Amino acid sequence: MRIPILLKKEPLFEALFELRFGSKIESVAEVLPGLLYSKLSEGYDNIVKLPASDIPADIRKRDPAFRYTPLVKLGGNEQFSIQVGEHVISLACRKPYSGWEKFGDEICRLMEHLKDTGLITSPERFSLKYIDLIESNESSCSGIAPFKVDIKLGTEDIEAHPVHLRTELKEGEYVHIVQIASPASVLLQDKTKLQGTIVDIDTVCMDLNADFWATFKKRLNKAHTINKEKFFSLLKAETIEALDPVYED
Repeated sequence: MRIPILLKKEPLFEALFELRFGSKIESVAEVLPGLLYSKLSEGYDNIVKLPASDIPADIRKRDPAFRYTPLVKLGGNEQFSIQVGEHVISLACRKPYSGWEKFGDEICRLMEHLKDTGLITSPERFSLKYIDLIESNESSCSGIAPFKVDIKLGTEDIEAHPVHLRTELKEGEYVHIVQIASPASVLLQDKTKLQGTIVDIDTVCMDLNADFWATFKKRLNKAHTINKEKFFSLLKAETIEALDPVYED
């Protein structure tokens, strides 16, 4: 299928890169933000503790649910923000989306600084998640109608009914975790409220070997490509047209 190079009616409201890792030291969340600040302070000059940081460290260590919980946020950048936990770091890109070239470059810049710290001794997995909202109103489709999804409960067609669908689709060394939820609403930073159906595609690479740093950029670009292909493969032709696509000549 032809993949648009641009959607003039951009449905994306958040893109997120995440790396989960092991480290040779404890209390990474106390050390790493300061090291990153010294390298990235031009765009991330505001360090804020997140609510989970108030939970005592011994409780967080005993409870696996907190292993990948962010504890500190580096903000101040109009477009991007970084969150750091004891075994996780993420880079978020807010709406309006910067485009892959800029977002991908920012991810690679962050990863180069992470490599230089020497704190990341055993990468576990990385993922690239895109969260889109297909808006609905009185004149457009709602529910899962915009998607190539055919689900019935008995004889009942649930296309226009509330639904929350989650599945995992394997593609080579990657796994796509796909979620579709309707109805849904999103409150943007400018307080604008959008309503419609959310489609969330989290493309995860878990096969991280000794060549992780050397092969990272290639694998990241692959994750972006197949995530994009998966997104458009889910949409009906009329849904894509409604988003005002632009194609290469």
